[in-house]
Formats: sequence, structure tokens, C-alpha cells
Amino acid sequence: MSTSYLLVGLVVELDGWSIVTPTNLWTSGHFIQGVDFFTIPGRQMRRQSWIIGKCGASNRMRTVVHTAAKKAIQHNLMPKMDKIVPGLSSFIHLLFH
Repeated sequence: MSTSYLLVGLVVELDGWSIVTPTNLWTSGHFIQGVDFFTIPGRQMRRQSWIIGKCGASNRMRTVVHTAAKKAIQHNLMPKMDKIVPGLSSFIHLLFH
């Protein structure tokens, strides 16, 4: 599948199932109302996302981007995730280096 939107749409339309990450559900649009969600018992899987920049970029720029990304995730993405499925944001962990 090229997008989570299409994948979740196919699950709804064809009575199927899929394994997706919590953040992929955010992009699934109006199909979310037609699916049930379950965690996989006994499994802990991780998917990392990174912010990257050009080598040699200033530390100040990295700090600005880091702060903005953290704020966007905590104040925008995570509340939207909890509107999709209450508690879904608890599966998103912000790691900092």
C-alpha cells in the first residue's frame, strides 16, 4: 500500500485486517470510524522517526527545530491521536539525544 489512508480504507471496505503503527492511524481519515483497534499482546515493536539536517548546520538551528517538533508532537499530534482512540498517544514515546 502506498498510504495508510488506502490501507485502512481497504480494511473497512473488504472486512480485512492489518497491523499499523499508531501514527499511521492519524493519516487514515474518515475510515477510522469503521475499524476496531487492539494492541498485540506480548509484543513491543518500535518505529523511529528522525529529524535530519545538513552536516555542519548550526547547533542553534537544531535546537530550534528540536523544540518546535517536540511542541508540535506533544500539543498537536498526541491529542489528535487520543481523539482517534483514547489512550493511543501513550504508545508514542519521544526520545531525545
